[in-house]
Amino acid sequence: MKKKSSFILILLLCLFLSTGTSVGKSASQQITAWFYEIQVILDGKSLMLATQPFIYNNHTYVSINDVAKNLGYTVQWDDKSKTMNLSSSSSDQVALSTMKYELDRKNAEINSLKYQLEQKNLELSILKENREYGSSSSQTTLSGMENILDNGFYRYSDDDVSMRFSFSLGRQSNDDIIVRMYGNFDRTSSTWRNRYSSDFRSYILGICKEIDYSFNDDVIVYVYDEDDDWIADYKYSDSNNRITSYSEY
Repeated sequence: MKKKSSFILILLLCLFLSTGTSVGKSASQQITAWFYEIQVILDGKSLMLATQPFIYNNHTYVSINDVAKNLGYTVQWDDKSKTMNLSSSSSDQVALSTMKYELDRKNAEINSLKYQLEQKNLELSILKENREYGSSSSQTTLSGMENILDNGFYRYSDDDVSMRFSFSLGRQSNDDIIVRMYGNFDRTSSTWRNRYSSDFRSYILGICKEIDYSFNDDVIVYVYDEDDDWIADYKYSDSNNRITSYSEY
């Protein structure tokens, strides 16, 4: 690239020799500056410059006002203290909001994983309690109920989806019946998303009433997908004959 021009440029260079908050005296000197067709590229995009850059003493000088504007900053000059203040614009606030949204989403995923871990730990606790408190006659009865559910409730369907389940039953030390249902689908699939939620809860209610008819105890149902990932749980009250609370993925 050829030089456009060169000439003697008189600049007042304010030399701030400060100690603490004091400001030294300014001085001036005569310099030779070279002007070329200088471009400044930011992330592959040429910046719009109001003031032409120049080269002096092997250094390229670009207006800080131009740079700040292209980076989304505003510039304020305090002549009394000889201070230049740069402040971020609203676009940076948008970027920060986006980062905060992503952080909140990641935290929600972490909380979901923590909840799944708690459910797995609860299952392990239930298995231990079954070995400690379950009599052989009780286990046989639960095993018989598993057969009833496997034969009578193995399939759920509505107008949009059809799902199949297998069942495993256990009992807690407080005599609550624990039902673990394992589906033949992934929890992120359209099969789970497109179900009629109210119809599915009615299906779960039917399972709970079938169990309550034989045991007269409260029932807790945990639903898992084909990868054993938690997708829902329901608590059924024997005294109220209804589902009192539930959580669904």
